[in-house]
Amino acid sequence: MIKEDIFANKLLALTTRKKPVNRDIFDTWFLLKKHWDVNWDMIEKRSLLKKDVFINKCIKTLENWPLRYILDGMGELLDNSTKDWAKKNLIKDTIFLLKARYEI
Repeated sequence: MIKEDIFANKLLALTTRKKPVNRDIFDTWFLLKKHWDVNWDMIEKRSLLKKDVFINKCIKTLENWPLRYILDGMGELLDNSTKDWAKKNLIKDTIFLLKARYEI
């Protein structure tokens, strides 16, 4: 699978899973930081949403994410300083990167 498809699938997972998976946020943040491109055609075909609408959906999903268990499923993979950062900043930094990168 190519990078653009990986990122597209991660964004789709972020917005479509029935139960939230915190790793989706971390991976989205990581891929945004690495400036990976996204296969927007794939997202539009699978979500039936245009790019700007889909990005806003991602942001709304993150704004409503349950913070209580933000490290569940990934805490054992992170060192202590990254855990502290994730608890305080992961969601807001991911939202910031989405808005900045896609000019929302």
